[in-house]
Amino acid sequence: MLDWLESRLGRFAVPHSIRGIALLYLLCFILEALRPGFVGTLTLQPELVRQGQFWRLVTYAFIPSTFSPIWILFVVMIMWLIGDGIEEGFGAFKTNVYLLLGILGTATGAMCFGLPDISGQYLYLSLFFAFATLYPEYEILVFFILPVKVKWLALISAVLVALAFFGGGAAAKLAIGCAFANYLLFFGPTAARATVAMAEVRARRAKFEARKMPEDEPLHRCKTCGRTERDDDLLEFRVASDGEEYCTGHLPKLG
Repeated sequence: MLDWLESRLGRFAVPHSIRGIALLYLLCFILEALRPGFVGTLTLQPELVRQGQFWRLVTYAFIPSTFSPIWILFVVMIMWLIGDGIEEGFGAFKTNVYLLLGILGTATGAMCFGLPDISGQYLYLSLFFAFATLYPEYEILVFFILPVKVKWLALISAVLVALAFFGGGAAAKLAIGCAFANYLLFFGPTAARATVAMAEVRARRAKFEARKMPEDEPLHRCKTCGRTERDDDLLEFRVASDGEEYCTGHLPKLG
């Protein structure tokens, strides 16, 4: 479906869209510093959206997760890196679709099921999970010092999301599901196929193991004398024309 859409709408793709989010993080940080309280006009608050402030359905995604002058640079750098990685893996059009689904999914979760996310926390995580799935071995310097592979950071984040999912009620589960709909749509089918493939591999391995010869069973046995390679390490065996195996001392002579 995505490939079909890309073939027809790909020319309208906006390149480096996630870079744009990173730059808007920085702009939002600057405006909040110049005018404290500015962020309050961007947050995703369902009751205000219902009163006509529809821009909040999108602007929440521009709010950075930190307003520390030091950490904001780290956040922008990570978002820039994530954006470049996802676009390298997906292409510009599919990256646009992934980002749009994430924004709309989080907004839907907040409006319909009360997702407690007035900033872009879950949107950011959905982007980070995509990057970690595409490049699990990539290393990030945590605190600018400690190298950690993104797969481990993603695993920790996934555990926290799972705790929120299973610890919440039905509405929370539906809301979180909406927020991560983009990840599930893009990576769910691949994961399902991989799970089926692994199950098939395990089944074949179990079948092979069941057919294996017991460890105490000798590999060779003379049809005539019954001796095996365990009786004499120097004993040699041959298969005769009758299809049976014999030690060299009892190998039938060609007649």
